[in-house]
Amino acid sequence: AQGRGRQRLENSFGSVEVAGNAGEVTVSNANGAVTASDVTGRLTVNDRFGKVTAARVRGGATVVNANGAVELSEVGPSTVTTSFGAVVAGPVSGDLTVNNRNGSVETRSVTGAAELNTSFGGVTATGIGRQLSCTVSNGRISAVKVGGRAVVRNSFGPVDLRDVEGDVDVETSNGAIKVQNVHGQALLKTSFGTVEA
Repeated sequence: AQGRGRQRLENSFGSVEVAGNAGEVTVSNANGAVTASDVTGRLTVNDRFGKVTAARVRGGATVVNANGAVELSEVGPSTVTTSFGAVVAGPVSGDLTVNNRNGSVETRSVTGAAELNTSFGGVTATGIGRQLSCTVSNGRISAVKVGGRAVVRNSFGPVDLRDVEGDVDVETSNGAIKVQNVHGQALLKTSFGTVEA
């Protein structure tokens, strides 16, 4: 608690908690949760079989997890890779990249661009400052208030986009497409689903 400088923590079969550090923090853990808060530098977490929670990380976070959920709030530019767990992120100051497998992705208040990818789970995005890129298989995609272009690819799930400032490029199979209030051009392609624009 309340550390200073570069910190490196390693653990297995137990949880790790970092509460306050003026500098970078690196955590390697297995079979346990990781919780970090009030970090001024970059946070890097490698974990498996545990939930990763990070709040108020000014330098942003890089999280690689397996078989666990990830929750980020009030973080800088961040990247998340996980599987078999939900990802919840926001607010994020900067860009956000999420690559998930077998889990949902939910984001809100991302000031930069967002790249959100998952399989066997849906994506919900609200308040993306710049471009949105999203690839999903077997899940629903819903996005509201995108500040730039939206490029969406999906299979076996509906796509619902609203309030997009730039162009919209949507391609899906076996799913409906619904877009509203698009300020740019719209390219919409689907099979076995309705299109409403």
